[in-house]
Amino acid sequence: MLQTAHRWEDMFRLTNLAFKLVGVNMSGSNSSDFLTVLKETWWFYISTLWMYTDVLGECYWFFEGVQTNKSFSELTFVAPCIVIGFVATAKVTAVLYNRNTTRKLLDILKELYPANAKVAPDDDVAEGNKIKEERDAELDEEETNVIEDSRNLSMKVVNILFWTNVATMVVFNFSPMAVMLYTYSKTKKIELGLPFIIKYPFDAFQLKVYPWVYLHQAWSSTAAVISLFAGDTMYCLSCTQLHLQFHLLRIRFQKLLTLADERDEEGVRRNLIDLMKQHQVLIRLVEMLEQIYTKSNFCNYICSSGLICLTGFNVTTNSDTVVVMSFLVFLSSNVSQVFLLCYFGDMVSRSSMEIANGICNSCWYKMPVKIKRTLLFVMMRCRKPCRITAFKYVTVDLTTFTKVLSTAWSYFALLRTMYTPSMH
Repeated sequence: MLQTAHRWEDMFRLTNLAFKLVGVNMSGSNSSDFLTVLKETWWFYISTLWMYTDVLGECYWFFEGVQTNKSFSELTFVAPCIVIGFVATAKVTAVLYNRNTTRKLLDILKELYPANAKVAPDDDVAEGNKIKEERDAELDEEETNVIEDSRNLSMKVVNILFWTNVATMVVFNFSPMAVMLYTYSKTKKIELGLPFIIKYPFDAFQLKVYPWVYLHQAWSSTAAVISLFAGDTMYCLSCTQLHLQFHLLRIRFQKLLTLADERDEEGVRRNLIDLMKQHQVLIRLVEMLEQIYTKSNFCNYICSSGLICLTGFNVTTNSDTVVVMSFLVFLSSNVSQVFLLCYFGDMVSRSSMEIANGICNSCWYKMPVKIKRTLLFVMMRCRKPCRITAFKYVTVDLTTFTKVLSTAWSYFALLRTMYTPSMH
């Protein structure tokens, strides 16, 4: 039998920790009382204010650089860091301001997950419990394998996002130290450096303030990376669980119509209604995930092409090896992040439509006429996929990913054509 009670917690352990580090408590209360909300979110506002003091400093340096005719290469060095700060904030804010919806979504998904038999008072959760309790004892080998594959996929995506974000954080935070140590070993002189180019109203390289400025920038970049990791893993894990439930539902439709006795019309009808109720629950869950992430997905979509373009431009035009390595890691992290978001959104859409395939591959033709009519309505609904969108502007799927890369490549080619000759 699957030992799933602790595995659900394992899947979301790093995600919940990341949210706590940036001040979002996923296990908090649903109270709307001002003091209660402030008590749960005070660290989020402090952390965000901390980060945006650096983001605003970068913006000030950028606009001053435009006025003083700084090189385009220098300006593009700062721009991606500014954009990623806004994207990171959008991802966490989306969950924070929809925290009640997020908690409800996770509660229902947990109750639907096999062997997590805890009854909650919420109507949707209770409906999920009723359906789940009737089927948990009947998990066959195919369903067990599907559950294990889903769990393995969840752990893999968490690990991928964890290590790509850690690599980005380490490279940007510690490369100035590495450069200082290398320079000192060669010249016996200390040349102070900082992770980011930020305009301050004081000399940031005075020995009295330099360590604090360095730590301030380091935590700002760390908070941004943690925010990206938290928002992305919550989205990907939720999509994985929805995909799992749609997959299991397809199997159960197929099993019901293949193994059921067509002469027991009442029994088939009763079981079919239970599966249709579960389908309705899953449709509501996709709508909840859409509500949570639609705005942050839009922010990510409009920024991704520019981020990939500018980061690639820095990688190919900069002669500083440290800068090239830093932005190469940043580029890899950004592309993998956009791909995973689109891949998992596409996975939910495809799995929601595959229920119709499960019905077609069954012995539906042996069923009574009334059952066939009901199945026809189910198949008609499945022709309309459950989509996750970017503010209703585009659907988050692999087609959108190719558009992002195509647009980024067009911008990149244009920049190379316009600015590379002048640099030589």
